[in-house]
Amino acid sequence: MNLKNPRILMGATLLLVLIVTFVPWLGDTLFNTKGEPREALVAVTMLNSGDFILPESYGADIPYKPPFLAWLIAAASTLTGGISEFASRLPSAAAVIAMALATFFFFARKTSDNVMALATTLVSITTIEVWRAGANCRVDMLLTCFTVTSVYALLWTEKPRLSAAAIVLMTCGVLTKGPVGMVLPCLIAGIYFLLRHRRFWPTFGLMTANGLLALVVPAIWYWGAYNAGGDRFLRLALEENFGRFTGTMSYESHVNPWWYNVQTVAAGMLPYTLGALLSLFSLKRLRRKHMKRLSLRQRLDSMSAASLISLTAVATVFIFYCFPASKRSVYLLPLYPFLSWFAVLLGKRLIAVRSGVVSVYTAIIASVGLIVSFASVGFCLIDASAQSAALKGEALDLARTLYADGPGATGWILIATAAITSGAALYFAARGKGERKAFAAIATTLTIYWLVSGVILPAALNPRSDKQLAEAIGRIDPTVSHTYTFNDIKMLRYYTAAFYLGDRLRLFAPEDGSSQTKETDTELPRAGFLVVNEHDMPLWKERYGAAYALDTLYRADRRSCDSGSPAMIVRFSRQ
Repeated sequence: MNLKNPRILMGATLLLVLIVTFVPWLGDTLFNTKGEPREALVAVTMLNSGDFILPESYGADIPYKPPFLAWLIAAASTLTGGISEFASRLPSAAAVIAMALATFFFFARKTSDNVMALATTLVSITTIEVWRAGANCRVDMLLTCFTVTSVYALLWTEKPRLSAAAIVLMTCGVLTKGPVGMVLPCLIAGIYFLLRHRRFWPTFGLMTANGLLALVVPAIWYWGAYNAGGDRFLRLALEENFGRFTGTMSYESHVNPWWYNVQTVAAGMLPYTLGALLSLFSLKRLRRKHMKRLSLRQRLDSMSAASLISLTAVATVFIFYCFPASKRSVYLLPLYPFLSWFAVLLGKRLIAVRSGVVSVYTAIIASVGLIVSFASVGFCLIDASAQSAALKGEALDLARTLYADGPGATGWILIATAAITSGAALYFAARGKGERKAFAAIATTLTIYWLVSGVILPAALNPRSDKQLAEAIGRIDPTVSHTYTFNDIKMLRYYTAAFYLGDRLRLFAPEDGSSQTKETDTELPRAGFLVVNEHDMPLWKERYGAAYALDTLYRADRRSCDSGSPAMIVRFSRQ
């Protein structure tokens, strides 16, 4: 590595910042939503059963998505000594780090401007949506990494071609979440080449060839999974890949109108959305005088490669995900690195016209950093939960935890770092030059994220985790060989407890309804322990209660993070 090369030196420094931003805090926050442990549970089942093609979690559930994330979690667990929150989230952290490095080198290549490339990368990883996804055990960041880096590989040169790197990356994307992993990159690259006046049929043929070659390895997995799961797997695969896109799923899943995507991008680009809104006050300054009126075609032709690629990617991803009835903010993750390029261009223009927007934005971010830092100190030193009745939910948990346990030595360092960086940013906002102000705001945003990741989130979210429920189950049934769960809502599971218990929970009755009204059905367990929430207990008694004697052993004092209601553990036996 030639550290005398400015680009390599910047890349090495960026790598260090990325590692500090995403890796150290991965295991600090317990699983506290059903999404993360559901993904991790597949890897647990793989290692327990030795089935790496189509494992059945919870005793009966086949995965909703291809297995690449689970494979990576299983691999990470061998390096970290077992499947944990850290090992489960490590693939997402590695994905966001790889994507960020690729973003830096791609934009540096396209612009020959290392500072602009660095700013684009830092903006992209400090948008709230990318930062959040980079620390979650979900497929979304992994798919985003493979989608974005596939686009970079396909557009590394300005001519359509077969790209071995893109084929490998798209193969991984398809193995992560299905055919969308190759459709989007080929679509973005193909549209860009056509906008650059490349011939249609050669471009179409080469993009199609790249896409089809990326399906070869996934086809082998799909065939193996079909042999293992039969029609049940086929129905699920078709529903998840095509039913979700066409709105013909057997159940409603994140159904939202098209404008939902607008608001999620606006929220996901925070805190930089604030800067864009502030720039509206400088519209007169931003207008270029004596600018020739150009047609749309002429404007597109005059755009730089970086700008046209970014425009194509943002528009393609946004429009593509307007069609499915199912819409989630994480679906739009691939557009954030490209939208960040335009955020940096806007900032550069504001600095060039000497607008006060950058100063105001930096001052606001610095103020937020100081408020968060001093509030954290206050929670550590003062029992705020006893002083204010206004604290509820996560805020109350945060106050109680920080006061009772303190942030630890690392936490105090993070608080001090955020406070010092925020103070420096406030100084630059008042006296610094434009570019320094912008980077001071980004640096402050990073240190706020470090503080949130290392201190605030663990204190606020750990108390709501169902790990306490798992520990209660372990005390009552140490082998967890006779513990069952019941939920009225189909596909709802106690995923968090199941993860912490090594995937040893089982359903009390099949969800196909075959045992719902047969109190003496021999398929139902004769005795054991039942985990059920308080709202579903009357329904369980209505269906099965006449055949069983019950004894309540445990009641949770807070809502389950999976079912949304306090859970009970009941001993049951046939009468």
